[in-house]
Amino acid sequence: MLAHLCDPDLPALQSLVHADLDRITGTPGTRLLRARYQPGARAVLHVDVGAGQEGSVWFFAGTKAQGLARRLPDARLDAASGALFQTFPQDHRMPHLATFLSNADNLCPRLIGGQIAGPPQLMRYRPGLSATFRVKRKDGCTFYLKQTAGEDVQAQARAMTELSGAIAGSNLGVADVAGVIPDLGLIAYATAPGRPLDLILPGSAPSAVTAAILQVSQGLQTLWSLPIQPARTLDRSALLASADQASQMIAFFDPSVGRVAAAMVDGLRTSAVQMRAMPIHADMKLEHAFLSGTTTTLVDIESLSLGDPDYDLAKLEARLSMAELAGMITPAEVAAATKVMQALTGPHYAWFATCARLQCAKFFAQRFDPATVPMMRSVLERS
Repeated sequence: MLAHLCDPDLPALQSLVHADLDRITGTPGTRLLRARYQPGARAVLHVDVGAGQEGSVWFFAGTKAQGLARRLPDARLDAASGALFQTFPQDHRMPHLATFLSNADNLCPRLIGGQIAGPPQLMRYRPGLSATFRVKRKDGCTFYLKQTAGEDVQAQARAMTELSGAIAGSNLGVADVAGVIPDLGLIAYATAPGRPLDLILPGSAPSAVTAAILQVSQGLQTLWSLPIQPARTLDRSALLASADQASQMIAFFDPSVGRVAAAMVDGLRTSAVQMRAMPIHADMKLEHAFLSGTTTTLVDIESLSLGDPDYDLAKLEARLSMAELAGMITPAEVAAATKVMQALTGPHYAWFATCARLQCAKFFAQRFDPATVPMMRSVLERS
């Protein structure tokens, strides 16, 4: 059983099993990679149909799927469930995705300043939202291209230019923007120097972990002190909305853990918290911080927001816990890293830590793997 959600607007999700996915995609052995769910409106399942081919299965309230199927020759409509299936790079919310890939040889020079050596390599796909590719220029330089459904990539490039100017000569760096193609929602970044935390920490002694986390924390402190005004705001209401969405996704996968998550969200709502307003990364993960010498370079900085620094620290601590659960680092290494960060936390850190752990539990829920239920519980119990 993949899902057992009682949503009268999306009845096909109440008893979805793997055989249903095989029928919907027309491919035996279809594997679920990740799911998103909006109660009463839609659910999308990111799937692997084998041979390196990905796709998306969409469930909509009402007759939207039938309407899309009539105008999309590449889409497959499953009569039994009403689900719509599309094979990557076909995506009804990102038609420019297929446009880019069909003409990558001609478009990439506008992004990276030269011809590409081979086709773009897909790194991450979020159906209907974004896709990230790695491309290599013929001179050997590597770049990362991100394509989104509706982001203003010109504004992102301007924000990165402003940020680069503000941190010049400091202990903080950001990946340079190489180029944009606004009408296709494309932005290209140069490769960050150094190595990311997710590769540095495994196998490191607690002292080495402490040094790495200290360096990242110092880089974050530089970010928090900058006199810039990010376009996004991550305030209390935004964090509560995000926590509520996480709780719903967790309940979608496992109702019992969902009840724990819902109680945590209720606790967040009833807790008084005073939020600071500073520039923060807002999506701190181990793979988003690269270390080179004494410089910390942050990537995926499009999430830059005006918010509370405790949220950056809480996200980083939650990701360390996930790495421990995955066997990447030891409890002693996590304890050493946490001790460094706790010296920087504010009086309401526990509130932000709860928000961050709900997001991490959602990460496990979206995989729909029964083996992740204990991990979800463990992440939430550490709040």
